[in-house]
Parts: sequence; structure tokens; C-alpha cells
Amino acid sequence: MIKETVPVDDYLKAITGKFDLETIFTLDLPNKNITKLSSIPLCTSLMFLNLSKNKISQINGLSNLSQLMFLDLSFNLVSSIDSLDSLILLKHLKLHGNNIEKISSNKMGKLVRLETLSFQIMPFKENPDLNTSNPICKGTNYRQNMFDVFTNLKFLDGTSKNNKPFELPE
Repeated sequence: MIKETVPVDDYLKAITGKFDLETIFTLDLPNKNITKLSSIPLCTSLMFLNLSKNKISQINGLSNLSQLMFLDLSFNLVSSIDSLDSLILLKHLKLHGNNIEKISSNKMGKLVRLETLSFQIMPFKENPDLNTSNPICKGTNYRQNMFDVFTNLKFLDGTSKNNKPFELPE
């Protein structure tokens, strides 16, 4: 039986070596069986947050993280992301492997600094049956709709608006 994990104050302080939650800038918590955000919203100075490969379904508490620039919620149980609209400094958002069917363009359009977004990625060679996409990806004109909502988006699902793949600079 896998134990449910809920990150609490003392745990977050211990793994980061900080004494106050407000002084934590980075949290890297992939694959920890996290189900609830608990004390994470109290880390109000967070700039980088990786919660990938957990069991999170509700992300409402993240709206307090006004300094957040990178957020990875991939491979969770998330079905709604509209509560992320207050993260106006967010530049990179990973959401592949969830259950997102729709977004509110009025709310999500507030993320004007968003440059990279992933709702789906190419299947892994090691596990080609792994579902990496969200139901929203099956919608009519999915790519164009996402570029319309997120006006400064440079890369969606690893490719640019004109379908050129993302490449690291040399």
C-alpha cells in the first residue's frame, strides 16, 4: 500500500533547509504521492515548483504564489486550471498527463507572460502506451485556440506556432 503524502510545514522546511516557508524559492517534489497541497501555498516566494507525477486533483491553493515563474503539474489528476489565472509572472507551465477538458479563455488569458505550455507530449519510447495528453487536445482547432488565448506563447507541446520544434541554444 502506497502512503498518501501531504507536505506540511516541517517537511518543507527540512527538505529545503529553510526556517520560514516564505523564504523558500524552489520546491522540487516529483513522484512523492502528494494528494493535497497543504503548506505549499504558504511558500509565497516560490519561483520554481515541480509537483509532477503525484496524485493532485485540486490546485486552488496555488493562487497565492504570485512570484511563480515555473510550474510543473504533469502526470497528476488535475481537471481544472482556471485557478491559476492569478499567476501573472508564470512563464513555463507543464500540464501533460492530466484530465483537463477545457479552460476559461477569459481567466487564463491573464497569463500574458506564459512562453511555454504543454498539454501533451510525444509518447515515451520506453512506454508508448502512457497517455500524455489531456482531453482538451482533441478539440477542434486546439493549437490555434491555445495560441489565441495565450497571446505571448512561444511553444505549445514542444513546438512553436509555426510547428518548429523547441531546440536548446548552442
